[in-house]
Amino acid sequence: MKILRSVVLASCFVFGGSVGAQQAKAPVAMEYDAGVCGEQDFMALHVVVSGDKLIINAIATGPKNAHKTPDDVWKFVKADAAGFHFVEDVEGVKYELIVRQDKKDIEGLLYADGKKVAKFYGHVADGKTLQESGAILYQMCLEMWESPSGSPVNKS
Repeated sequence: MKILRSVVLASCFVFGGSVGAQQAKAPVAMEYDAGVCGEQDFMALHVVVSGDKLIINAIATGPKNAHKTPDDVWKFVKADAAGFHFVEDVEGVKYELIVRQDKKDIEGLLYADGKKVAKFYGHVADGKTLQESGAILYQMCLEMWESPSGSPVNKS
């Protein structure tokens, strides 16, 4: 009986550890055109979520200025019930982007030093249509600004 109990206990430790490791895995590799809608500003980005990083490699801040940028790499730190967490420090500000993604869409929230500052949302894209995607994503941001709450940050 002691042997059976030991085998069961050992298998719980072995398999329990692998289940925990699976839950902490980084997200599946995908590309998206995404909007970042803050209290009074907007930008469109092309992002690649791949393994342990999120890479921003194109940006559009207006109707006719989408352009490639040097890769801006955000580091994957954890996965939990809220989503996948990516972080980057810029000029002393700690940014955290928490996203959920699937084969069609990505959405989440952007924090700066722990304060929610923007809604993040988008769709699968190869980066070739960022200009057109940006216009659509901007319209969605305008709708959030015009909503009764008046703030995309209040929308989860």
